[in-house]
Amino acid sequence: MITVLIADDEQEIRSILGRLMAGEGHTCVFAADGAEAVRVATEIGPDLILMDVKMPRMTGLEALAALRRDARTRATPVILISAGTRLAAELSGLLATADDFVAKPFDPDMLLARVRAVLGRTRPAAE
Repeated sequence: MITVLIADDEQEIRSILGRLMAGEGHTCVFAADGAEAVRVATEIGPDLILMDVKMPRMTGLEALAALRRDARTRATPVILISAGTRLAAELSGLLATADDFVAKPFDPDMLLARVRAVLGRTRPAAE
């Protein structure tokens, strides 16, 4: 069973992403901002994090940096999602050690392909 943490300040986006991930058979947990995402990730150890870049209290990039500093979450794959300027957000995210980047509005099939690719690189073949 794969657990996906979905971190986005927009309830509608959390719901859309949750339905997509549940459709793949994944269990979903949610966070409404970066600080909550860090707290939840360190508590439950998700297999993947889908995280918006622009969130209150702590941005996705700040949360990613905090996750990478913590031994419990350092290796957790993170896909950043942003409605901002694609190139600037992608470069910032990759420099911040994200595993991938998806621009909003996203194509569901493309997002799922990226999720599968990241999980394929980070999960043991038997799972």
